[in-house]
Amino acid sequence: MYNRNCPLCNKDLIYKLKSGLLRAERKQTICRNCSQLEQKKSESYSERNEKISKSRKEYFKNIDKEEHQRQIDKFSEGIRNTYENKSDDWKEEWKKTCSRTSKEKWSDPSYKEKVSEKIKNNNWSKRSDKEDIIQRGILTKIEKYGKSNGLGKCIQFLVNGLVCDGTHEKFYIEWLLSEDEDIPVGVNSIKTDIGFYTPDFEFDEYYVDVKSIFTLKVLLGFSSYSKTKKSNPKQLLKIKYINDNIKPIKIILVDITKNQLVELSINNILKLKENEINKNIFKLF
Repeated sequence: MYNRNCPLCNKDLIYKLKSGLLRAERKQTICRNCSQLEQKKSESYSERNEKISKSRKEYFKNIDKEEHQRQIDKFSEGIRNTYENKSDDWKEEWKKTCSRTSKEKWSDPSYKEKVSEKIKNNNWSKRSDKEDIIQRGILTKIEKYGKSNGLGKCIQFLVNGLVCDGTHEKFYIEWLLSEDEDIPVGVNSIKTDIGFYTPDFEFDEYYVDVKSIFTLKVLLGFSSYSKTKKSNPKQLLKIKYINDNIKPIKIILVDITKNQLVELSINNILKLKENEINKNIFKLF
């Protein structure tokens, strides 16, 4: 047996014949792991991987979920069995190789940038088209199941092509339709000096925020969602800012159980006392 070290990682390489050793020294060949790393740095490797990735995605699109999961389980089991059947020495050597190659990859600034960009693109919350992604997901669920849980606890409905967050917004839009009134449109987030705020709906001349008796109390600071989640005074400040500087906001107070609603201005709600916000409020306006 003849030995030499890999010029890149210093790993011990073994040759059966002296001619093999001499040829390797003459060509300055490297070990298999280093060779694979060098290939991965090449443009042709990246192009090849992209082609494979695209073809695999197309393939998995055309098979059902059960077959997809079966293939994943089979692949995982094969890797697990291969690793478990290896000797302890091989496993230790493999761990060292993984550690070394990982350090080499992360020492390359271009690799860091590539991974960062990939994570950013996969994480919809950091993408510039975040709002579009959310709306597409919500609409897909509504079209498929008739409703969506959206990103929070309230259920979302599609009424006359308009996404409604919760039963109170749904009741309001259905009431407008039954009364043959104009229908509002959805609203994107509005930037204020205090932060972003998103009214529920928008008409040409004003915005609309739909509230229940409870959520109106929370908005005015008379109540909170839970012991751990207190009401946020910034929400009211944002509404006041939009009302004073951009366009009026009307508060639509809804009582679903009694099929009632009332329209309130911001000045109206600011004058309310806590004991006035109850079922009788619908008689006051």
